Amino acid sequence: MIKSQQVYSARLNYTAGAFENIIKILGDITMMDKQQMVDIIKREKLIVIVRNIPTEKIVALAKAMINGGINCMEVTLDQQSDDNYKSTLESISVLCETFGDKLFVGVGTAMTAQQVRLSAQAGAKYVISPNVCREVIEETNKHNLVSIPGALTPPEIADAYSFG
Repeated sequence: MIKSQQVYSARLNYTAGAFENIIKILGDITMMDKQQMVDIIKREKLIVIVRNIPTEKIVALAKAMINGGINCMEVTLDQQSDDNYKSTLESISVLCETFGDKLFVGVGTAMTAQQVRLSAQAGAKYVISPNVCREVIEETNKHNLVSIPGALTPPEIADAYSFG
Protein backbone atom coordinates (compact mmCIF):
# COMPACT_ATOMS: atom_id res chain seq x y z
CA MET A 1 0.00 0.00 0.00
CA ILE A 2 1.32 3.42 -0.93
CA LYS A 3 1.37 5.89 1.96
CA SER A 4 0.25 9.45 1.35
CA GLN A 5 3.69 10.68 2.43
CA GLN A 6 5.28 8.61 -0.35
CA VAL A 7 2.88 10.05 -2.94
CA TYR A 8 3.55 13.58 -1.68
CA SER A 9 7.29 12.90 -1.86
CA ALA A 10 6.89 11.53 -5.38
CA ARG A 11 5.03 14.67 -6.45
CA LEU A 12 7.80 16.87 -5.04
CA ASN A 13 10.43 14.85 -6.86
CA TYR A 14 8.45 15.10 -10.09
CA THR A 15 8.31 18.86 -9.85
CA ALA A 16 12.07 18.79 -9.35
CA GLY A 17 12.39 16.84 -12.60
CA ALA A 18 12.96 13.33 -11.21
CA PHE A 19 10.19 11.33 -12.89
CA GLU A 20 12.16 8.10 -12.31
CA ASN A 21 11.50 8.38 -8.56
CA ILE A 22 7.76 8.26 -9.12
CA ILE A 23 8.10 5.06 -11.11
CA LYS A 24 10.36 3.58 -8.44
CA ILE A 25 8.02 4.49 -5.57
CA LEU A 26 4.92 3.23 -7.32
CA GLY A 27 6.67 0.13 -8.66
CA ASP A 28 5.05 0.64 -12.05
CA ILE A 29 6.93 -0.60 -15.10
CA THR A 30 3.91 -0.54 -17.39
CA MET A 31 5.11 2.80 -18.73
CA MET A 32 8.53 1.37 -19.59
CA ASP A 33 9.42 1.91 -23.21
CA LYS A 34 11.36 -0.46 -25.41
CA GLN A 35 14.64 1.43 -25.07
CA GLN A 36 14.49 1.23 -21.28
CA MET A 37 13.99 -2.55 -21.51
CA VAL A 38 16.89 -2.84 -23.97
CA ASP A 39 19.06 -0.86 -21.54
CA ILE A 40 18.09 -3.18 -18.69
CA ILE A 41 18.93 -6.29 -20.72
CA LYS A 42 22.30 -4.78 -21.67
CA ARG A 43 23.00 -3.86 -18.06
CA GLU A 44 21.97 -7.24 -16.64
CA LYS A 45 23.87 -9.19 -19.36
CA LEU A 46 22.07 -12.42 -18.40
CA ILE A 47 18.61 -13.79 -19.10
CA VAL A 48 17.78 -17.05 -17.34
CA ILE A 49 15.81 -19.39 -19.59
CA VAL A 50 13.10 -21.34 -17.75
CA ARG A 51 11.28 -24.22 -19.41
CA ASN A 52 8.52 -26.46 -18.03
CA ILE A 53 8.73 -25.22 -14.44
CA PRO A 54 5.26 -25.50 -12.84
CA THR A 55 3.67 -22.18 -11.90
CA GLU A 56 3.57 -23.17 -8.23
CA LYS A 57 7.38 -23.60 -8.21
CA ILE A 58 8.45 -20.73 -10.45
CA VAL A 59 7.93 -18.05 -7.78
CA ALA A 60 10.46 -19.71 -5.48
CA LEU A 61 12.91 -19.97 -8.38
CA ALA A 62 12.45 -16.28 -9.18
CA LYS A 63 13.02 -15.32 -5.53
CA ALA A 64 16.29 -17.24 -5.53
CA MET A 65 17.34 -15.55 -8.79
CA ILE A 66 16.57 -12.09 -7.45
CA ASN A 67 18.40 -12.84 -4.20
CA GLY A 68 21.37 -13.91 -6.31
CA GLY A 69 21.30 -10.67 -8.30
CA ILE A 70 19.67 -12.00 -11.49
CA ASN A 71 16.69 -9.97 -12.67
CA CYS A 72 15.80 -11.17 -16.19
CA MET A 73 13.88 -14.36 -16.90
CA GLU A 74 12.60 -15.86 -20.12
CA VAL A 75 9.68 -18.23 -19.66
CA THR A 76 9.68 -20.47 -22.71
CA LEU A 77 6.55 -21.50 -24.58
CA ASP A 78 6.21 -25.24 -25.12
CA GLN A 79 5.03 -25.60 -28.71
CA GLN A 80 4.02 -29.26 -28.29
CA SER A 81 1.61 -29.03 -25.37
CA ASP A 82 -1.48 -26.87 -24.88
CA ASP A 83 -1.32 -27.40 -21.10
CA ASN A 84 2.29 -26.22 -20.91
CA TYR A 85 1.48 -23.33 -23.24
CA LYS A 86 -1.26 -22.14 -20.86
CA SER A 87 1.02 -22.76 -17.90
CA THR A 88 3.69 -20.54 -19.46
CA LEU A 89 1.25 -17.64 -19.81
CA GLU A 90 0.02 -18.16 -16.25
CA SER A 91 3.62 -18.21 -14.99
CA ILE A 92 4.42 -14.96 -16.78
CA SER A 93 1.36 -13.32 -15.24
CA VAL A 94 2.12 -14.59 -11.72
CA LEU A 95 5.76 -13.51 -11.95
CA CYS A 96 4.86 -10.01 -13.16
CA GLU A 97 2.21 -9.57 -10.46
CA THR A 98 4.44 -10.96 -7.70
CA PHE A 99 7.71 -9.21 -8.46
CA GLY A 100 6.79 -6.04 -10.39
CA ASP A 101 9.95 -4.11 -11.27
CA LYS A 102 12.26 -6.51 -9.40
CA LEU A 103 12.06 -9.09 -12.21
CA PHE A 104 11.93 -8.43 -15.94
CA VAL A 105 9.99 -11.28 -17.52
CA GLY A 106 9.98 -12.15 -21.20
CA VAL A 107 8.59 -14.98 -23.27
CA GLY A 108 10.72 -17.38 -25.28
CA THR A 109 10.17 -19.49 -28.38
CA ALA A 110 7.39 -17.19 -29.57
CA MET A 111 6.56 -18.32 -33.09
CA THR A 112 3.20 -16.70 -33.91
CA ALA A 113 1.57 -13.30 -33.58
CA GLN A 114 -1.09 -14.85 -31.33
CA GLN A 115 1.61 -16.08 -28.93
CA VAL A 116 3.07 -12.58 -28.80
CA ARG A 117 -0.37 -11.07 -28.15
CA LEU A 118 -1.16 -13.50 -25.33
CA SER A 119 2.29 -13.06 -23.81
CA ALA A 120 1.93 -9.27 -23.87
CA GLN A 121 -1.44 -9.60 -22.13
CA ALA A 122 0.22 -11.81 -19.49
CA GLY A 123 2.82 -9.09 -18.87
CA ALA A 124 5.91 -10.11 -20.85
CA LYS A 125 8.29 -7.20 -21.51
CA TYR A 126 10.30 -8.80 -24.30
CA VAL A 127 9.88 -11.58 -26.87
CA ILE A 128 12.60 -14.03 -27.82
CA SER A 129 11.96 -16.06 -30.94
CA PRO A 130 14.07 -18.84 -32.48
CA ASN A 131 13.90 -17.41 -35.98
CA VAL A 132 13.21 -14.25 -37.96
CA CYS A 133 9.47 -14.10 -38.49
CA ARG A 134 7.95 -10.89 -39.82
CA GLU A 135 4.55 -11.41 -38.11
CA VAL A 136 6.19 -12.07 -34.72
CA ILE A 137 8.42 -9.00 -34.96
CA GLU A 138 5.60 -6.74 -36.16
CA GLU A 139 3.21 -7.97 -33.44
CA THR A 140 5.93 -7.47 -30.83
CA ASN A 141 6.34 -3.88 -32.01
CA LYS A 142 2.55 -3.30 -31.88
CA HIS A 143 2.69 -4.11 -28.17
CA ASN A 144 5.77 -1.92 -27.62
CA LEU A 145 7.85 -4.91 -26.52
CA VAL A 146 11.47 -5.70 -27.30
CA SER A 147 11.88 -8.28 -30.07
CA ILE A 148 14.91 -10.57 -29.91
CA PRO A 149 14.73 -12.82 -32.96
CA GLY A 150 17.20 -15.59 -33.66
CA ALA A 151 19.30 -14.41 -36.59
CA LEU A 152 22.68 -15.77 -37.67
CA THR A 153 23.33 -15.12 -41.34
CA PRO A 154 23.63 -11.66 -42.90
CA PRO A 155 20.31 -12.07 -44.78
CA GLU A 156 18.52 -13.09 -41.55
CA ILE A 157 20.00 -10.13 -39.71
CA ALA A 158 18.99 -7.78 -42.54
CA ASP A 159 15.45 -9.19 -42.55
CA ALA A 160 15.14 -8.85 -38.75
CA TYR A 161 16.29 -5.24 -39.00
CA SER A 162 13.91 -4.40 -41.85
CA PHE A 163 10.94 -5.98 -40.03
CA GLY A 164 11.48 -3.67 -37.10
